[in-house]
Amino acid sequence: MLQSAAAVAAGAGAIAIVGCGGSKVVDPPRTPGDAGDPRATDRPDILNPAGPARRGGTLTTANSADFGTFDPHTGVAVASAYFPRIYNALLNQCPTKPEFMYMDLAQSFEIPDDTTYVFKIRPGVRIAPNDLGVPERDLDAEDVRVNLERLRTDAATNQHAFAKQYIASVEATGDTVTVKTQGPYAWFLNRIGLYFNCIAPRELLTGDLARLGAHAAGAGPYRLIKVTEGESARFERNPSYYRRDPDNGD
Repeated sequence: MLQSAAAVAAGAGAIAIVGCGGSKVVDPPRTPGDAGDPRATDRPDILNPAGPARRGGTLTTANSADFGTFDPHTGVAVASAYFPRIYNALLNQCPTKPEFMYMDLAQSFEIPDDTTYVFKIRPGVRIAPNDLGVPERDLDAEDVRVNLERLRTDAATNQHAFAKQYIASVEATGDTVTVKTQGPYAWFLNRIGLYFNCIAPRELLTGDLARLGAHAAGAGPYRLIKVTEGESARFERNPSYYRRDPDNGD
């Protein structure tokens, strides 16, 4: 079995030699033209890209299941993987390195005591053009309040059990949102930032929610253009997305 494992490792391009003193990886010698060789300039490689990144292009992927609904709080099928691309999280905390935070709709936050979280909402997070009549405006503190209240009171939402148990109240004042919890909860920031808790425009959460099966309107990096259930979905870049990448001409 060990001989077989060694043969597989060698075929993969590296042999791992493990002993009592530790381990090291021995790379096989490269010849000019091998992918990864500094002299191989005629084709791209993971560590040797063909050139600088450039704006544009289309990424096509395949999935083996239906999309389901694009309602950011009830969808559980393939569509849920796209929630962070269409909508915004308040923030996202790395579960393995909790000191790492990705700040999205929340520009900053404070924890004045064990049961209080105060989020300052980022200005300029603008809703993308859409076909649902949702105004192309900046998301605000009231959007956050409406979304969290829905999670807390609507048993059909994915995160209802979490929100009902841990969120005692939500108050929107100016550009801040104050969330009071039922008690201390070390995982609160991680849970509030999950993709099932994305913040949608409040106008989207009124009226006939069945329309969200094939439509969406958010302020994330992409906007949903067209869905054919069981066949395809198309997303385009949100022209109003707040983040910019000056290194790539944007």
